[in-house]
Amino acid sequence: MDVFHFFGTEEQKRKWLVPLANGEIRSSFVMTEPGLASSDAVQISTSIRKEGSDYVINGEKIWITGAGDKRNKIYLLLGRTGTGQTKHDQHSVVLVPTDSPGITVLEPFMLYGFDDGGHGGHHRVKFENVRIPQSNLVGKEGMGFKIAQVRLAGGRLHHCARTVGLAERAIDLLKERLVTRTVQGGKPLKDLSVLRAELAEARISVDQMRLLVLDAAHKLDKYGSKDARASISMAKVRVPEQALKVINTAMEVYGGLGLSSHIPLASWYARTDSVKRMDGPCAVHREVVAKMELREFEKRKSKL
Repeated sequence: MDVFHFFGTEEQKRKWLVPLANGEIRSSFVMTEPGLASSDAVQISTSIRKEGSDYVINGEKIWITGAGDKRNKIYLLLGRTGTGQTKHDQHSVVLVPTDSPGITVLEPFMLYGFDDGGHGGHHRVKFENVRIPQSNLVGKEGMGFKIAQVRLAGGRLHHCARTVGLAERAIDLLKERLVTRTVQGGKPLKDLSVLRAELAEARISVDQMRLLVLDAAHKLDKYGSKDARASISMAKVRVPEQALKVINTAMEVYGGLGLSSHIPLASWYARTDSVKRMDGPCAVHREVVAKMELREFEKRKSKL
């Protein structure tokens, strides 16, 4: 929805943003390709070629979240138009209705054995001579890289916010177990100081995570994605790592049951570990933070 909000025409907003905001339809941002480093958007090779008053799209995409959802009506596709002067203005974003001829939704990818089918899964999608009107261009030709960065900034925070929510729910399950489970002699788990310490650490971690996300979201809203970049990357690194520790603590207290499908902790663990790799792996985001730290230090030093 961020892409429509910041870059869409009034007609595009009316047709797509309004029903998206009302929860009537779903959409997918179609970016990642097989054989290419997903953390470097300038390598995207799916072609968007002008032909008369249309664009013709050819290429293959992977990890397209929501592609299997029948409510999904529109793809926001990043592809190569190749009309710009630099490597950062070779790409554009176009709107592709999901029922367009030439689109084939192929097999979903599994994440640790889970298909995430509840929200449409993560599919491989082929585009073969898919034709759309040029009015489906978002923004201007060559703006695709910029649009993708704006979309990814908000998307990374969305992943983090949902992860904070999962960690919060894991604490709820942890507390439920502590007050209802007993050990030999009928002593409840909550009376064991080692487990109370684990609960305290979990609460501290979740509140730290939440503050990181809120700080990054505030900077994104007030200053934009460029100035919020370091804070977003910090949240993207720390939130899933800390959330995994919280969820693992709950799993350990539940014993074998925590590894089973009878309670959701195992699926939450798998989902949270996947977040470490979504929209850029942690290693890339650590590099972003380090480079910006050094850049700021060198800038201050040069003024002394």
